[in-house]
Amino acid sequence: EQAENTEEESIDSDLVGFSVIDSNTLENIGTIQEVITYSMNTVFDVKQKNNNSVLIPFAEALFKGIDEAAKTITMEIPDGILEA
Repeated sequence: EQAENTEEESIDSDLVGFSVIDSNTLENIGTIQEVITYSMNTVFDVKQKNNNSVLIPFAEALFKGIDEAAKTITMEIPDGILEA
């Protein structure tokens, strides 16, 4: 159990620098600049190619996969998130 807690805490900082891939379009949305953890939610602050930042909520239902070697996370991006 103790190892799990340590692992969960380190996941946040380990994801900074990963690219987020939209599982529907396979488009590279941008690069994670910060992982923000609220009491019940985790949000990725992603810097897009146009230098705009977008906040993408992380939920297991949206998570499709991770490739640590390629430093990519594939997620289903909720409708309306990227239009902001």
